[in-house]
Amino acid sequence: MNFALRLGTLALMVCAVGAIRAAEEPKVPDWVPVFPDVKPQLIENKKDDKGTSVIWYFATVKSPADVKAFYKKGFEASGFKEQKEQSIDDKDDGVKQENLKGDDGKRSWFISARLEKDAKETQVSLVYVLK
Repeated sequence: MNFALRLGTLALMVCAVGAIRAAEEPKVPDWVPVFPDVKPQLIENKKDDKGTSVIWYFATVKSPADVKAFYKKGFEASGFKEQKEQSIDDKDDGVKQENLKGDDGKRSWFISARLEKDAKETQVSLVYVLK
């Protein structure tokens, strides 16, 4: 009986943690493009007096340039006409990276897509902030 009670308590705790985790995961706003065929992982969902900051991570077989092009087009459609971009093609280290960001005073975002030498997938970070 004691073992069953402990097991039941453990199961209840696991369910509660799962429910809390699901409640913490934010819905991606309509103005943030969702990259196709990936399952982003939530890294951070932070709220403070300055606003809300959310960080997502995913990997894709697409190139960093393809990732940047997707987000550039998607964020332009969301009203971000002025975007700052940076491209890195380090031939010595074999790293390719594309960075893109935008800010309209109320919302800001940043993406970084990086492909390491001999890697099969591009690592992507997406950060957005609601001020």
